[in-house]
Amino acid sequence: MSENKLWIVCVTYQPNVASLQKIIDLFREDNVVIVDNSEGDPFLGLHKRMHCVILSNAKNSGYGAGANRGMAYAFEHGAENVVVVNQDVSFSTRSVPMLRLTSKTKKSTVSGPVLGWIDPLHFSTDLTFRHQDISYISGSCMVISRDVFEATKGFDESYFMYYEDADLCMRARTSGFTIEKLSVPGFRHDEKAGDTGTEKEYYLSRNHLGFVMKFAPFQVKMREFFRIPLRLY
Repeated sequence: MSENKLWIVCVTYQPNVASLQKIIDLFREDNVVIVDNSEGDPFLGLHKRMHCVILSNAKNSGYGAGANRGMAYAFEHGAENVVVVNQDVSFSTRSVPMLRLTSKTKKSTVSGPVLGWIDPLHFSTDLTFRHQDISYISGSCMVISRDVFEATKGFDESYFMYYEDADLCMRARTSGFTIEKLSVPGFRHDEKAGDTGTEKEYYLSRNHLGFVMKFAPFQVKMREFFRIPLRLY
């Protein structure tokens, strides 16, 4: 693996090999850990290269569990900060050195280019907000320092997918760490905003309720305890 202290962790499930190859090639001066939740071997034709390692899971353990495994590997091998990215993100050639430079300076923080806000009425997450307050960093690209990982033990794996990024930031902030914006020009997250599949709706609703029960004020808990199951039904 590279001596560079920048480590990229990418959790995949039935990935687009071409997109994944671009990430590996762009970060050729760094360390890339791919944690694969797919069944079988989806990496036909993937050129792994020396700076990249693939950790395969026997089953789809969810985004948080995959990211935790990748981060644990990176920190065990000398990382000080780990950049956790989704498999559907893209970087420009200009954004890579910027990410490499700025992420090195981060200590006791969770940071990233996509900021989120938690609605105080429903305690739901919002990535389209116009507020100054930063509630959390989107898991699409999240820089996590070693001390944050050690204190929080990483993502809460019970979420499986969705809300684990907001949960981690809430726990990190409670433990005295900061949540910060990180400028990464040329970064894009290509998730389809209109994707409203049944599985996605289920996990969003289920995890929203779990997030509310864990962090929200009492009056919000009472209201959402009845509202969310009705919406899901």
